Amino acid sequence: YQRRVHGAISRNYGVAEFREDLKHVLLDAGCEDRPVVFLINDTQLSREQFLEDINNVLNTGEVPNLMQSEDYERIMSSVRDKVKQAGKPETRDVILSHFVHLCRENLHLILAMSPIGDKFRTRLRMFPSIVNCMTIDWYNKWPEEALLSVAQRCFDKVEFSSKQLRESLCQICVYIHQSVQETSEEFYNELRRRNYTTPTSYLELINLYMTMLEEQHNSLMDQTQRFQGGLDKLRQTGDLVDDMEQDLKRMQPILEQAARDTATLMVQLEKDQKVAAEARVVCVKEEKDCQVIMDEASAIRDSCQADVDKAMPAYYQALEALNSLNKKDIDEIKSFATPPDKVKLVMDAVLLVLKEKPGWDSAKRLMSDTGFLARLHAVDKDNIPEALLKKLQKYIENEEFQPDLIRKTSLACMSLCMWVRAIDNYAKVVKNVEPKKLKLKAAEEKLDVAKSKLRLKQEELAQQEAKVARLQHQYQESIEKKKSLEAEMKQTEVRLGRASKLINGLADERVRWDQTVVKLESEKDNLVGNMVLAAGAVAYVGPFTSKYREKLMNGWIRRCKTLRIPVDESFQLESLTEAVKVRGWGLKGLPMDAVSIQNGTIQSRARRWCLCIDPQGQANQWIRNTERDKGLKIIKLNDQNMLRTLEQAIRVGVPVLLENVGESLDPALDPVLQKQIYRQGGRMVLKLGDTDVDYDNNFRFYITTKLPNPHYMPELQIRTTIINFTVTAKGLEDQLLVDVVRCEKKKKKKKKKKL
Repeated sequence: YQRRVHGAISRNYGVAEFREDLKHVLLDAGCEDRPVVFLINDTQLSREQFLEDINNVLNTGEVPNLMQSEDYERIMSSVRDKVKQAGKPETRDVILSHFVHLCRENLHLILAMSPIGDKFRTRLRMFPSIVNCMTIDWYNKWPEEALLSVAQRCFDKVEFSSKQLRESLCQICVYIHQSVQETSEEFYNELRRRNYTTPTSYLELINLYMTMLEEQHNSLMDQTQRFQGGLDKLRQTGDLVDDMEQDLKRMQPILEQAARDTATLMVQLEKDQKVAAEARVVCVKEEKDCQVIMDEASAIRDSCQADVDKAMPAYYQALEALNSLNKKDIDEIKSFATPPDKVKLVMDAVLLVLKEKPGWDSAKRLMSDTGFLARLHAVDKDNIPEALLKKLQKYIENEEFQPDLIRKTSLACMSLCMWVRAIDNYAKVVKNVEPKKLKLKAAEEKLDVAKSKLRLKQEELAQQEAKVARLQHQYQESIEKKKSLEAEMKQTEVRLGRASKLINGLADERVRWDQTVVKLESEKDNLVGNMVLAAGAVAYVGPFTSKYREKLMNGWIRRCKTLRIPVDESFQLESLTEAVKVRGWGLKGLPMDAVSIQNGTIQSRARRWCLCIDPQGQANQWIRNTERDKGLKIIKLNDQNMLRTLEQAIRVGVPVLLENVGESLDPALDPVLQKQIYRQGGRMVLKLGDTDVDYDNNFRFYITTKLPNPHYMPELQIRTTIINFTVTAKGLEDQLLVDVVRCEKKKKKKKKKKL
């Protein structure tokens, strides 16, 4: 078969669109001569005219005025060959008749309808072909064996501690489903309120259980680790306090010894500093004495140098004159056979200085020597004998022995005359300077002695100052060590004080944490059973009032004990929600009675979108306050832009509240209610009508009704989680008690808030 399922319809889907779809089905069955299945359920029968056309198909195999002229041309061209093969006349009526025959043979029409309510009976009376021309297949509720088999197959994927526990869980799931069916009948008989259980509800129970079991196991593990971590920290802090106390006891004698060592070093340092100061005074005095001697020696040296400097210009001038002489000049002097008196006078003076025998022959022989001039330069001018100087005076004192006069006779002799006079002058100066040199030598020797003595004193001072520096360094280290120990002791005392305050302040908390850890361990032991109760409550008890909820919960607990499933006998559905979250709900307008908290827990845990029975408007107001900051969109079924608003909210991920609904919903909402989300090109998409809408996981959908006792069909109940927010007398008592405590017992209310 080619399956043609009549899928989700849009809000504007009408008779024309339905007939167009039906025409395509008939053309596929008749023209193509192939089997076709057309499946439609009663929620998609939004208009009774749909059943009228289906009634015609069942009676005659055709729908009046359905085909257009182009459709008839297609039928004629497609079916003609089939008529010819069947051996029938190829007339128009025969071809159309054969087309209807092929439609009746190939079209398999399936209607899925709920027998509950008056609508089903009315439709059977109005369209008898549904009974006369169709085979009725009545699906009864699942038997216990089927329910047990489904649970066993689903739980095969979950690890449990034993096979017996797995079997017991399967049985409790069956029992929960059957007990809800029985309680629903009792609920209707007593309060005339309808509640339906379907296989879909049973599957939701199993899926919820597996999801909540994993989530709650992870949550309990996180809480246990958090509280156990806090206890470990407290124990570590206690150990740390003991260690710090021991450290303080250990550091106290060390600090006292450090103080004593510092005091000893201080006394020694002061003593050595005094010795160093005395040595420094002696050194300063010695330095001054040395400076005086040094100044005296310097003055003598300067005086000697000044005397020598007076003679040096004449000596240098004589040397320059000697340097100007050459061999020709000397030969000129030697050429005299009988020298003039002035030449002879000069040469005798030169021979005297050179310690040679006077006479012209000696002079000629001396000048014949190539080293004559060199001997003149090499004369030791600083050590001229006194006797030689006396003999030389007769020449110096001779009026003829003047360079200007000698120059007239011989230029060369003039230079030699200048040299002799310079030697004489220099020798006289040296003779005058000699006592000063002796005095300078004595002063320098005295200075050397004083410097040696000063050097010793300075070395002693340096040693003493080095010793003082070492002591200062040791003293500074001792001070720093003492400060470090004091700071460490102070820090340890501060830490010890804080840790002690922390331990003392958390002493009560430690007891509570210990109790909480024990409680969490117990909850982990009872987790398997508790989550069955929680999943059953979320999946089933929403439509019931508090009396029936308590009855169901107590029955499930007794059954768990009978099946030896570990469970908390005092388990309450509201225990699944943290107190902080419940407090937040109260601040947003949710009444703080037990039933309202249970309703909030069901809404937060349900896998399907919630439909709230809310005649007093409490749920509506709570939802508005809770989702206002997230950009809540509020729509009604009669809004023209309802689907457009819903589409935009799904795309951007903002919550939507559909309020004031009746006993049925627009079929166009089915894809949203059933969460028909699929992946397309790496993105999550939901098909809303004819549009593919990008789905944002932040999207939330709420539905409320003001009807006090609505009768919702099973097909709607399997698409939503129905929660009864109707205020009962017991609920009003609880809410009134909360308000009275808030007004009359403010201290207790504040204490509860603080806790």
